[in-house]
Amino acid sequence: MPRRLRPQFLHPPLPIADYERLLEDGIRQCQAAERRVVLLGPGGFNEDTKTDHKLQSPELWRSVNEMVLGLGQRLGVPVVNVREALREKSGDVYMAGDHRFSVYGQAVVAREVGQALANEILALQQPQESIPAGR
Repeated sequence: MPRRLRPQFLHPPLPIADYERLLEDGIRQCQAAERRVVLLGPGGFNEDTKTDHKLQSPELWRSVNEMVLGLGQRLGVPVVNVREALREKSGDVYMAGDHRFSVYGQAVVAREVGQALANEILALQQPQESIPAGR
């Protein structure tokens, strides 16, 4: 990447608790506005990455994924578990020597996202349970 396009300031990642609080706030705002939310958990960690910037540890990625899964369950929001979807596939889900998804990895994630969105669309088409008056 040309130097002029690189970020001039690097900020450390948010602590998981702060990230969860901000994410929960955003989800609750969407729900209050009657918007549906689908969360996308981070993928895995390619230990063969060869870049000129330091990547966080696999444990951090795992912690974020666990936080997203837990938050989705607690708030009743569907989550695309990218980490699990990629784990079931071959090592070709990443570009060689990189942390980015390969074309195959992108296709795997796209299928998972498509299925989650299809499930949400089907849920919208289900008749809503009516509550009898006086209850």
